[in-house]
Amino acid sequence: MLDINLKYYFTLCLFLLTASSLIGQKSETLPEDSLVLYKIAYIDISGNEKTKQKIVERELNFRVGEEYTYKDLEKLTKETYKNLIKLPLFNYVTIEKKILDYDRVGISINVEERWFVWPQFSIINNDRNFNTWWETKDLSRLDYRIAVKQNNVFGLNHTLKLELSYGYTRDFSLSYKNISLGKLQKHFLGCRVHYFRQHSIFYKSIDNKSKVFDISDNYVIRGVNGSINYSFRPKHKSTHSISVSYNDIEISDTLFNSRNDFLAGNNKRNKYLKFVYNYTLDNRDNSSYPLSGNRLRFSFVKRGFNLSKKYPVNLMYVHTSFNQFYKIVNRLYAAHSLSVKKSLQSKTPYYYKRGLGYYDYLRGFEYYVIEAEDLMLVKNTLNFELLPRIITNLNFIPIKKFKKIHYSIYINTFFDFAWSHENDEEVVAHNNLTNSLLYSGGLGINLVTYYDKVLRIEYSLNSLGEGAVFIHFKASI
Repeated sequence: MLDINLKYYFTLCLFLLTASSLIGQKSETLPEDSLVLYKIAYIDISGNEKTKQKIVERELNFRVGEEYTYKDLEKLTKETYKNLIKLPLFNYVTIEKKILDYDRVGISINVEERWFVWPQFSIINNDRNFNTWWETKDLSRLDYRIAVKQNNVFGLNHTLKLELSYGYTRDFSLSYKNISLGKLQKHFLGCRVHYFRQHSIFYKSIDNKSKVFDISDNYVIRGVNGSINYSFRPKHKSTHSISVSYNDIEISDTLFNSRNDFLAGNNKRNKYLKFVYNYTLDNRDNSSYPLSGNRLRFSFVKRGFNLSKKYPVNLMYVHTSFNQFYKIVNRLYAAHSLSVKKSLQSKTPYYYKRGLGYYDYLRGFEYYVIEAEDLMLVKNTLNFELLPRIITNLNFIPIKKFKKIHYSIYINTFFDFAWSHENDEEVVAHNNLTNSLLYSGGLGINLVTYYDKVLRIEYSLNSLGEGAVFIHFKASI
């Protein structure tokens, strides 16, 4: 009976999502004066108390003295708004056009800056997600983290972050990112150093669950790495980045004796250079909870170059994803996501293996990990705007940058499916979800508010016939 109900439910969801994609676009009627060229007489920028003028100007799609038709100017204004609101600098952006005479227009841009200095004390769970930690409520797997994050350093959109953790993971990290090179602000540098050590770690998967190796009186793993990142942003929507890092990772004798293939080369220590290339084409209207536009991402990751016979690390994979968001009709939105990962070796050591259940996960399978060399994940969501965006002032809050708050509520239905492939016969023998087609669907409610905060509460029903409520803190797609 349950299997029949599942089939009907997934069929209905798939039908609705497919139908929505066919009616997602509408034509636009041009105004009668669409051939008139409007010359921009001035651009006035206000509200940027700390942010330098040139940081805002870098995101503009129009310039003083240039001429545009009404249609083009409307389009460029919307694009400029998206560019500015996606920066981690502003909570609100307002762009107004003022007609000065028949063919001249003035543009006023007002931004409301965020709070930029974040001293943090937080309790972080080290499981794959909040729901897997909540299963055990194991306090030993928590980190007590003290951090200081400074956004928009010098008003130049630089980010400085210092972190110290004590608990499950004891680590130290220091990073400085988004340093602009040159007046055109197309080239950027960043760097990071990180040291960590842990008393316990996931070391194998049995019955689609990660198993923990624990040593109470010693550290089971320790590591250090340093990285330099270069980014090239030739246009507003596209970014190329290259990262090179040095990594030194060592596991304890007890873990090595238990699993000598945990690291590469059947060694208890790996030293290697890591090369990462990323390309992003981002046309979304918002970074934290997009409703329109799309994003394409491609990554190539290479660990080790066989430079040392003592540490023969030579691992590669590629990962690409495409997300599409659009409005169907008033207050009804659709989102689709396709993610594909391909490993370029037949077997990846467990420490470096990342299948489903880590960064990519299938809704409804949060309690499981699906080990895989290769995977494909498809997500589909229908969002209904139950409570349209409301902006209000909380006058009892003394700090100006927290007084003005916006929030909106969405209810949704979703249908996801995934396929994975694993070459390791031992992994396949002990994990029956690997090398299989999985699917799930459900209903959810999402709260979206300022400072990029999202709360998702979902009821999911998976292809195993299991239903449960899950909590997440960022958008699903």
